[in-house]
Amino acid sequence: MNIKHTFTALLVSAAAISGCITAAREHKAEVPTLTPLTYGKTYTLQNKSITVIIAPDIGRIIHFGFIGNPNLIWLNDTASLAQEKADGSKWLNWGGDKIWPARQADWRFIYGGEDWPPKTELDGKPFLIIESSDRKLIMESATDTKLHLKLRRTLTIDDDSPELTIKNQLLQLEQTPWPVHIWSVTQCLLPQYTLLGISKEAPDRDTRPFSNLWDTPLTPDNAKLTDNALRLSLTPDLTIAKAGTVGSWCAAVYHDAILLQKSDSPPGGCYPDGANVEVFLCSGYTELEILCPNRHLQPGESMTSITTWRLIKTAPQASTEENMKLIENFVPFK
Repeated sequence: MNIKHTFTALLVSAAAISGCITAAREHKAEVPTLTPLTYGKTYTLQNKSITVIIAPDIGRIIHFGFIGNPNLIWLNDTASLAQEKADGSKWLNWGGDKIWPARQADWRFIYGGEDWPPKTELDGKPFLIIESSDRKLIMESATDTKLHLKLRRTLTIDDDSPELTIKNQLLQLEQTPWPVHIWSVTQCLLPQYTLLGISKEAPDRDTRPFSNLWDTPLTPDNAKLTDNALRLSLTPDLTIAKAGTVGSWCAAVYHDAILLQKSDSPPGGCYPDGANVEVFLCSGYTELEILCPNRHLQPGESMTSITTWRLIKTAPQASTEENMKLIENFVPFK
């Protein structure tokens, strides 16, 4: 059964939101208005193609882009963050790329209080720099006092190509009753549209190739299926949406560049949303989200996910089909 002919019956909803220092070089110019309030000291990875900037004081990636081109990572306004902090906000939305260690439905049970924000040391708290150079950075979080684990992030850029590989590893220190997972959330500039890959091995590929995770009225103007992907975008009538698929990649498509994220998450894993790649769209920014399967870890065990980011040059007038062919050069559709 060809999935692009099943669209009308497939706008299902799921009530779930997502969402030893060596030659370190301190960032000076690529991102304007960095302040200690917002980011603290930052570190730069750079090759002849791309610049990547990491802010260990909040455990996030805050810049990803071609050298000389705009940063595709969304960052909140510095003045807004200062006001949020002065007002005693429970959670500051810095922007950038972060990791959450458990599904949102469990947060209020794990951390107490409401289900937002997650009170974890893995997000918005200082990470320890273990190693840093022009091509590689390793940083590690403090211990999450409820889940009894740490997060180690190893970021490596290719010597030449516009590619960043991120190894995220959860290290379980003590017993916990909670299943955990690695949930990466990359806030990026609002693109023309997003694409979510659909694996040929997805269990419900023919009957439910994607999940509508925000319960918004998606139409063919917003959500279009091809044989290998879901194309999701906003329209004047739809200013917020979230969807997910079982696949190995997701992408944000801009007028001259594609931000592609590849995942090693297996199609048959345990995913609470029924998806391992997800996209959230709103008027201010987009989130590319990758999830690895839920697991119970024993003390001394670890969980690892590897995500690869790649920038692909495209033409301003390229069609969806042409951009899909560009993506397939780096992620074979299977």
